[in-house]
Amino acid sequence: MITLTIPGLPPTANTRIGAHVINGKAKLHRSKGATSWQATVGAYGRIAMGRRAVITDKVDVRLVFRCGPRRRRDVDGGVKDTLDGLSGRAKRGDRAAVPGAVIADDRQVRRLVVELEDVADEEDEATVIEVTRSGGTP
Repeated sequence: MITLTIPGLPPTANTRIGAHVINGKAKLHRSKGATSWQATVGAYGRIAMGRRAVITDKVDVRLVFRCGPRRRRDVDGGVKDTLDGLSGRAKRGDRAAVPGAVIADDRQVRRLVVELEDVADEEDEATVIEVTRSGGTP
């Protein structure tokens, strides 16, 4: 099992996508916050993996968002950005994985469990990520 504990929480779905208009057409892009979160997850993942190879088997992922008392609980965008970070998609778009990511592709995720946990103070907010090969084999 690979376990990552990252200080803070991912951006909400409402702030993860930006848009601007070019020649009358809207063009969508990831916000700097979303890209930064994906890069952070990828960096923590590469540290946790050490010299181990990227996991290419089916995996189970458990995400625990530890939220402070005043945090609005909007996790849908955070799930996508966190999975993209695990698969190394922070800087090169959705088609090419960055070497050293935890999993090769987020389509490997067989089971995803998302939990919200209350913490007393916003300074204690964190995201815990557990990745296990499906069937429980570390």
